[in-house]
Amino acid sequence: MHIRRLLFLWLASFIASYAANAVAVIAWTVLQFNDFFLLVGLLNAPFFYLLFGWLYFRPGFARTLSQRIGPILIWIALDFAVGMAVFALIDGSEPKDKLSTASVLLESGNFLALLLAAYLAAKPREPSAPPRRARASKAKDEAADLFTPTA
Repeated sequence: MHIRRLLFLWLASFIASYAANAVAVIAWTVLQFNDFFLLVGLLNAPFFYLLFGWLYFRPGFARTLSQRIGPILIWIALDFAVGMAVFALIDGSEPKDKLSTASVLLESGNFLALLLAAYLAAKPREPSAPPRRARASKAKDEAADLFTPTA
């Protein structure tokens, strides 16, 4: 596990997610409670976590499920704890008041997004086709081999 990389990408995704949430809430209130912005506010965190989680797991160091679960659990625990603290500071209540079924449900969506990101990053890549010139020269070499005498 790369802890500095994990903390940096978690912080970047946390800030991006909360900034997008703020914009969605402002748009939701300005546009007279349009349900589209409510949906955007609910789904942007899993999308950001999918992107930043893929960036975290991209070097391919977490090949097995047990190597993926540790960083994902730390990521979710950080998000849960810091998110509760931020909401408590904004709302003026205690952090434990923010513990609800909805918050657990939202964090489970983030957990699934991070699992998907880890799977997509560790998925082996299929070999691509050789460049066009290499294929042409290979065909030329094969044609030349047809006309070379063999003993």
